Amino acid sequence: MLMRKNVLLTLFLLIWGLTSFAQKSSITGVVTDTVNKKQLVNSSILVLRKADSVLIKFSRSKENGSFIITSLDTGAYILIVSSPSFADYSDELRTTGPDIDLGSIYLTPRSKLMEEIIVKKTIAAIRFKGDTIVYKADSFRVQPGATVEDLLKKLPGIVVDKSGKITAQGTQVKKVMVDGEEFFSDDPTIATKNLLSNMVDDVEVFDKKSDQAEFTGVDDGQKTKTINLKLKEDKKNGYFGKAELGSNLNNYWNNSLMANQFKGKRKISGYGTMASNNKTGLDWQDNMNYGGMNMESGMDDDGGMYISIQNDDEFDGGRYNGEGLPKSWGAGLHFSNKWDNDKRHLNGNYRFNKLDNNAEISTRSQYILPDTLYYVNERNKLFNNRQRHKLEGIYDIKLDSLSSLKINVNGTVGKGFMNQEINSESLNEVNDTVNTSKRQNSNTSETQTLNTTITYRKKFKRPGNTLSATFREQYANSIADGYLKANNRFFNENGDIVRQDIIDQQKVNNSDGLNLMGKISYTQPVTKKSYLEFNYQLENKALTSVRQTLEKSDPNNPKYDTEVPVFSNNFDYNTLSNTGGINYRFAKPKKYNYTIGMAVSADKLVQKDLKRDTISTFRYLNFFPIATLQMNMKKNRNLYVSYRGRTQQPSINMLQPVADNTDPLNISVGNPNLKVALIHSLEAYMQKFDFISESGYWANVSFNYSQNSFATRDVVDSIGRRIYQTVNVNDVYNGNGYFSYNFKVKNTGWNFDIGTNLSYGQNVNFVNGEKNKTKSGLVGINGSARYIKEKKYSIGLRPDLSYNFSSSSIRTDIKTNYWTQTYSFEYGLFFLKKYELNGEVNMQFRQKTSAFPDDNNSILWNMWLDRKFAKNDAFKLRIYAFDILDQNIGFRRTINTNLVSERTFNTFNRYLMFSVIWNFNKNGKPMSW
Repeated sequence: MLMRKNVLLTLFLLIWGLTSFAQKSSITGVVTDTVNKKQLVNSSILVLRKADSVLIKFSRSKENGSFIITSLDTGAYILIVSSPSFADYSDELRTTGPDIDLGSIYLTPRSKLMEEIIVKKTIAAIRFKGDTIVYKADSFRVQPGATVEDLLKKLPGIVVDKSGKITAQGTQVKKVMVDGEEFFSDDPTIATKNLLSNMVDDVEVFDKKSDQAEFTGVDDGQKTKTINLKLKEDKKNGYFGKAELGSNLNNYWNNSLMANQFKGKRKISGYGTMASNNKTGLDWQDNMNYGGMNMESGMDDDGGMYISIQNDDEFDGGRYNGEGLPKSWGAGLHFSNKWDNDKRHLNGNYRFNKLDNNAEISTRSQYILPDTLYYVNERNKLFNNRQRHKLEGIYDIKLDSLSSLKINVNGTVGKGFMNQEINSESLNEVNDTVNTSKRQNSNTSETQTLNTTITYRKKFKRPGNTLSATFREQYANSIADGYLKANNRFFNENGDIVRQDIIDQQKVNNSDGLNLMGKISYTQPVTKKSYLEFNYQLENKALTSVRQTLEKSDPNNPKYDTEVPVFSNNFDYNTLSNTGGINYRFAKPKKYNYTIGMAVSADKLVQKDLKRDTISTFRYLNFFPIATLQMNMKKNRNLYVSYRGRTQQPSINMLQPVADNTDPLNISVGNPNLKVALIHSLEAYMQKFDFISESGYWANVSFNYSQNSFATRDVVDSIGRRIYQTVNVNDVYNGNGYFSYNFKVKNTGWNFDIGTNLSYGQNVNFVNGEKNKTKSGLVGINGSARYIKEKKYSIGLRPDLSYNFSSSSIRTDIKTNYWTQTYSFEYGLFFLKKYELNGEVNMQFRQKTSAFPDDNNSILWNMWLDRKFAKNDAFKLRIYAFDILDQNIGFRRTINTNLVSERTFNTFNRYLMFSVIWNFNKNGKPMSW
């Protein structure tokens, strides 16, 4: 009996101890009347358990409308707020430990609610949830079968350009999630172009903090503009997808299939694409993980070093970037699930991408020298093939109520082939030929990467008391083999050839990098409203780059057997970093919070030139200050201000002491004496939205100032050859500003946006021994007007005007100033119930300059006619006319220090395509035909 009592007592104490250590949460908010804008007293606040709707907690709002619900266990709940004569408010919540501040909760009088239901449906189209903007998807009208991308184009403060790039409140969106989860990893367009808008309940836009900041609550300044698509409950069970077959019956085709099977928290998705009409469906502008590349280093989201693979100047990777006529193939699989009461979470993605591209590019450049000008005309014919396999997996497990383990592994295998033929000529200020060049570059390459991150997190009994430990491994390897053949001729002032260089070389470039990092962080509460974070990080990075240039000892022998020492090198770059930091955070719920902190890093850099048997050692002491302030003001206004210092390491290509003659007229030389750059960043943004008038604004400004920034030192000789090297400079800065105001004209159906964007900065470089400061900027104004008459017609107009200016200190008499104007017009007409005619007109006008007097204006008019079939318009037959006026041109203008250039390239022109589109779904119901 005594033994049994002891056992029971022990079990009781153990259960009591575990319970007492369980993390508890609190929920706070303020209940407000949307019409009279007054706080509501004695409103009922109910918290129900989501699994069975059992009442867990109950409270009432105070005289100032505030309420608090305390001691909630981790889990999923339903919050219901009710008050006499007002419509109920309900929302789903998930508590994970930290307290939740819901801010203002708006209740609408029932009389007003009924009135609005009869007249128009405009209830709670946009609301703020802390620092998250939530758009109610059904409040923004789109046509049946519309994609998420079509929906995003209707949302105030969000802009989607013709390539699918999304900008929210002036910042580019880097990540799109579905129900809070990664969806096919690093390509946000997969979700926006393939998921249907009618599946989405809410569109949430927010600045996603780093995992460490979300866990500790200490803002580390790392934010990623993110969109989360919250699906409707009835769309989370069943399958759905979209299939499209399109062809112009000749050389253009556009075929795609995406299928999704969702069952509760389990998501299975797959897609396949093949297109030759400019719809790659891939983020090919990202130059990471493809062939013909070398190692690059920098700062990651946690302030640590990273290794990535960048295009090697020796063999231009020829990325698509909208230039040429690409053909693309892609496929992917996605799986995610949660089980064991959400204690275990698995997310996996596989993607295959392939791209073939033929491009013909013409570039005209003006180089400004201290005493003269010279011009370069270049014609480039390029073929590029590259493909990649990428596999990624995330496994997250809650070890108990207070601790978790997260493992993230991803790897890639890629290969590529590139061949380009270039003809160029250099002219002096009076258009006499200085030199000509004919060359051919070819390259084959293979790349592999493997990245692993393991994170352990632990919460203690006291709120805000946490411990986390992270280990990260990053490996990257690149092997490239190519050839350079060139014939360069140089002329005197009389037009006679004074020199001729013939080059026939083999180029072998191998790069290898391994980065190992361990970091530990601990947070300690100081008061109920403040706490300290301590962190320490140890990191070791090892990079190796082997460049070898070979020539033929005998022109009649096909073998390249003689090394060219000036273009060959074997270089090791090792970094050992010890970093310690401390941050202090103070938070006053519903009003403001701020973070201030400092980190100090002691770095040891060792560079080994194995060819020349030399070793250089550098030691640096770097400081990383951080300060943030977030204020939640009245009337749905939020203000965020931050300052952050960070360093930027020189890449191994900048450091490696070897010359690169891939372009024999523009030879680069590495500089092993480069210092680490220090960048100071200041950012502020404010946003406000009025739910009654459906109007609001978004504004942000940023400023960056760099010390020891990386710039070039150019030396141009009398026969037009340029030798350049990366050097450190100061006085480099740039600033940007953005403002957008959105409003709706009552009782008209019109929505308007008015915005402006500003940028100004200074770059520094050296030209023939003289320091050159280039100041450039842009002043732009844009707007939009949209009107939709449901099931009848829609129109939209977006003008965008920009004034660009640039001046160089070495030639103050030469200024580059010009206007660019873009006008976009969209229209839709719906008739005979099943027919829909849509069109878009994009007009681009560019002011001529003294350096480039040609007319590069264009009007791109696309139009398509849809005929819908079946129930819910599941099928569409489409006739699509691209570039009806046959005016589409590829054009890009660039200003960079003492260089101004215009680039034209082949792109898609007029064609007619026929397509069949099928939007299919089965959400707990039989399919309808």
